[in-house]
Amino acid sequence: MRMLAQTPTIEQGLVHLPETAPWRADYIRELTSFPKAKYDDQADSTAQALEWFATNGKTPGIIRYYQQEAKRHGQSGAN
Repeated sequence: MRMLAQTPTIEQGLVHLPETAPWRADYIRELTSFPKAKYDDQADSTAQALEWFATNGKTPGIIRYYQQEAKRHGQSGAN
């Protein structure tokens, strides 16, 4: 059910993968054969990560932290 909820995000082209990652083919194979694949760990973690981003914002926490620190120290350019 988690992956089904994230399917529109993936189909809209909002998920980007590195072009040359050595794990890319296996990752795509697992996602596209889910739920009938032998393994589903990556599909499950992907669905959870996409849900987290949708709920908590698209900017990862560490980036927000550094943006706040830059502002606190009077540095500009931290969008």
